[in-house]
Amino acid sequence: MSIFNICHQDSAIDRIEQALSAGRLHHGYLFVGQDGIGKTTTAKELAGVLLCDHPRTAPREGANP
Repeated sequence: MSIFNICHQDSAIDRIEQALSAGRLHHGYLFVGQDGIGKTTTAKELAGVLLCDHPRTAPREGANP
């Protein structure tokens, strides 16, 4: 289960989650593509994970996003 609450971006989210879990996050990411595909949402979710004092590795059971 993903730590990101984002639909239809499975490949991109998988890559980011793999980098996070390996502790090998790159110094920068470009979020590019058509309007309305979730670039801003994904960037904000990643920023939230990076700025969180106590990040989760997966959503809690029964937790509301």
